[in-house]
Amino acid sequence: MNQRQFTELFEADSKYRAWFKAWWDADYSVEGCRKSGINFPRAYSFAEFSGRRWTYGRSPPHDPEGRPNSEFTPLNHQSPIGNILHEFGPDLRGVWLFNFDERRLLGNSLSLNQALVLGRLAITGRNLESLSLDDAYVAGAVAVTSQVSSGISMARVTAHEVEISNARATVTLTDAFVRDRVAIQANALVLMERLRSEGAVHTSGDVRAERLRCKALTISGLNDSAFGRIDHSKILDQVQISGGAANYYLSAQDVQAGALSLEGVVLKRADFTRSRVNGRVKLGASKIAELDLRSGILTDLEGRGANIEFLRLDEAAFSGSVGLPGLQCETLVFTRSKCRGYCDLSDARIGTVLSAEEAQFEGRVQLSGAQLRGIVHLHNARFGAGLIARAGTSEFAADVGRANFLGAKFAPAADEICFDFDRRRFLEAATFDSAEFLGLAEFYGCEFHENVSFRNVKFEIAPSPYATGSRWTWVLSAGRALKADFDTEFYKLTNFRRCLREPPNPAAQLSENARLASYERAYNALRQRAEEINNAKYERFFHTLELRARRSRRWDRDAPPTENALSWLYDVSSEYGQSVSRPLIVLGLVGWIGFAAVYWTVAAVWSVEGALEALQFSARQIVKPFTVWSRDVNLPAVPRGSETLAGGWIENLFTGCSPVADLLKSLLVRVVGSVQSVVALALLFLSGLAVRRAFALS
Repeated sequence: MNQRQFTELFEADSKYRAWFKAWWDADYSVEGCRKSGINFPRAYSFAEFSGRRWTYGRSPPHDPEGRPNSEFTPLNHQSPIGNILHEFGPDLRGVWLFNFDERRLLGNSLSLNQALVLGRLAITGRNLESLSLDDAYVAGAVAVTSQVSSGISMARVTAHEVEISNARATVTLTDAFVRDRVAIQANALVLMERLRSEGAVHTSGDVRAERLRCKALTISGLNDSAFGRIDHSKILDQVQISGGAANYYLSAQDVQAGALSLEGVVLKRADFTRSRVNGRVKLGASKIAELDLRSGILTDLEGRGANIEFLRLDEAAFSGSVGLPGLQCETLVFTRSKCRGYCDLSDARIGTVLSAEEAQFEGRVQLSGAQLRGIVHLHNARFGAGLIARAGTSEFAADVGRANFLGAKFAPAADEICFDFDRRRFLEAATFDSAEFLGLAEFYGCEFHENVSFRNVKFEIAPSPYATGSRWTWVLSAGRALKADFDTEFYKLTNFRRCLREPPNPAAQLSENARLASYERAYNALRQRAEEINNAKYERFFHTLELRARRSRRWDRDAPPTENALSWLYDVSSEYGQSVSRPLIVLGLVGWIGFAAVYWTVAAVWSVEGALEALQFSARQIVKPFTVWSRDVNLPAVPRGSETLAGGWIENLFTGCSPVADLLKSLLVRVVGSVQSVVALALLFLSGLAVRRAFALS
């Protein structure tokens, strides 16, 4: 390589320009070497260039402005390395070498600080005490296979490739730049802070690689006393940790990586807090005492059969899925995390705590067969496609410890199942207060603890996926049927009868009824679970849900229209005998004021006094049922003060028309009064029944 090629390199390569400026400022001229105590052979003549005198081997190919030096010749262009070492000694700081390939270095220390090697630098001797390449520029590869006992220092080096093996002391690559791969095998500390590598980095042992930048990173050869740190690093492709050491601690906070592999690794602790991984995080067959992925931005997390005692995923965001089937874990924390895909924890063994407080899962969460004997804490969690946690067949696979579903929201997937805890056995308290089940909630074969709570819980039937037609559609269809009957044979009502018997869309209605029947069976199962623990309140609550699901079916022989109508009236008037106040409210609005409006209309006395008299007459039918048939019905409702007005209003209520019309009018008023009395008695009975049930009175 001649001076012209160096000037071209000076113009094209910023790394080389920066290195040359630092080299020039260090002053390796004759005077500079004398000041620094650097040995140089005095047998060679000194050459003048750019205002300085230079000795052979340290004369530069150009000046800081890029002007070439016609006298430049690298050291071992013709001389072998052995001769150079004999003449220069082990101190080769600032020299310009064509290449360096030496196998006879035994028991020496070698310094190539701020040297430039145009080709390959290879040291294959044995028992080298120390090697220093600080601030060196190596155009080729650096290969050190000899045993270095005191340390290898390559701080701020620039090289094409670095390969070091058999190092017995500290290896330093701090602030270095490597254009290709870095491979280090050492049984001591490896310092790679702020290392920049355009290739892969493979290292072992005790690693310090804070703010590392490389294409891929592999750390192997872990030992029990080692501590690794790769905080604030950026790796374009995969970070792979391999090997096993039960006491190894890896700190990798704020790391950015294309993927992360911890498969088969054995670690005491791995801290990836606030890290960002664009690809998969693999944990298969790993054994880690504590894995911390808090506040991470991740894509997919997978690891079948991983053994992690404490897995922290607090506030982590997964753009993909979490697949950890068969996970063995004591504590698993999803607090305030977000997952856009599915979460598979089937057949997992979670011994102490499963916490997903305020977590959001857009995909389905699968816990089928998982052992949940500890605390299950899902306070205010959101499940966009349901939670499936059917019991498994293995020992303790049905047990659930203390469970907290307070304020959780369960939305269904395509199969409409939003919550499935089939055959689970709740060993301790279970809280479902203020939870929302927006689809099918299945508790078939469950066993509740006596301390179970469903206060303010919300159960909803998911919107129908079938186009069965609305009620208004049926009304229009019935109207068209009546018109067709009127145009042909109206007295037979052939089309109208067919409209009553058959829905507008029979196939869709059949599927819809089957869907509603599944909700009815699910609520029936919950009612049975409440009955098993002798909780009459929740038994009535789930029975109400069961009846509502039943009456939602249309054109079903098991749910005839008459039964549905009575069921609706029973629900509206008293919530199936559960509400104390609703029957009284209905009695006041309908049983009193509503019937008073009817009486006021029939009497046709349009005044305030007439309205008050109608209210009083309506109240008499409630307080004294069926008095409308008694002889004193024509007596004034107000005995003193306004007898004339009251008596006149009563006469207008029963008479005021022709004799035949008066008879019909009187009969109508008595029938309406009888209906009012029946309604009032029924509502009072329902209110009393609710009181009896509320206070468990016999």
